[in-house]
Amino acid sequence: MLRIAVPLLTLSACTVGGGERHWSFEDAKGVWIEVGSGNVNICAIDDRESIDVSWDGGGMGKPANPYIEVEPDGWLTFDARGLLGGGELEVMLPQGLPFEVYLERGDISVGLETGTDLIACVAAGSIDIHIPEGSYDIELQGAVGSWETSGVTHDPDSQHRVQACAATGEINIHSGEGNPD
Repeated sequence: MLRIAVPLLTLSACTVGGGERHWSFEDAKGVWIEVGSGNVNICAIDDRESIDVSWDGGGMGKPANPYIEVEPDGWLTFDARGLLGGGELEVMLPQGLPFEVYLERGDISVGLETGTDLIACVAAGSIDIHIPEGSYDIELQGAVGSWETSGVTHDPDSQHRVQACAATGEINIHSGEGNPD
């Protein structure tokens, strides 16, 4: 019995690594995010000069110790992919900074006060984007689920592109400033 209990305790201890972590960056040209499981909240705020990232997650590998770095191309990369683990990610951005977020399982919420280029994709979950009223180059893709837009119109010649995709789930793009919560 003892031979079985020790490996089980060891394995369970490996999957609880992680915790709450915070980072701040000043000079990025954009943000690229990839998370295996959890929820991602992105807000762009007036008068903000830094990118502030908060991760409350755990598991094995990257979910416990995410890779976060400003790459040579100037984009901030946050990578917390992994099958065993996940968490909650909150990113506070300066207005107008482009970003891409890819989530395997969970929900993505975006709140913007000004237009920007963005890509938000989830394999299984939902995407809720609040952007200012107006015209955007909008591309929505989904296999199973639904999508809805209100207060925004599609214009392929618009200054800003909004791309959202969900293999299974909902995509909602609405006009309205600030955090969708």
